[in-house]
Amino acid sequence: MSSRNKFNSELIEEGISEEKYDRALETRQRYCWKTLKDYHDLCLTLGVTLLADIFKNFREMALCEYKLDPAHSWTVPGFAWNCALKISVAELELITDQETFPFFLKTQLAEVFRPSVTDMKKQIISSFQITSRVY
Repeated sequence: MSSRNKFNSELIEEGISEEKYDRALETRQRYCWKTLKDYHDLCLTLGVTLLADIFKNFREMALCEYKLDPAHSWTVPGFAWNCALKISVAELELITDQETFPFFLKTQLAEVFRPSVTDMKKQIISSFQITSRVY
């Protein structure tokens, strides 16, 4: 590894502290990394492992407390909504009115849960046409 005086930050115009340099040497010896790519891969592996452990603990808590699996939800707000409905014991009515149903299909929330590639292409093309007319 390069000497301590080679680690200079152009952003803050300072070198690396002795503590940080010693920590870098320690991690290099402990994990046997030789290149910046090796260090990057190590940090990535540690980050993914930590995130997986956090999600595993959250999933166990959610299964125990709510009897709902967060892995079956696409988003955290969707999972929170399911938890709130379960706790409140609210009963939702089916939409049977033919005039009300199209309203729900056109809402922005409904679009999030049923995205279509062709719909997205149409939106992109129409927004491009609108912006090109403005300029």
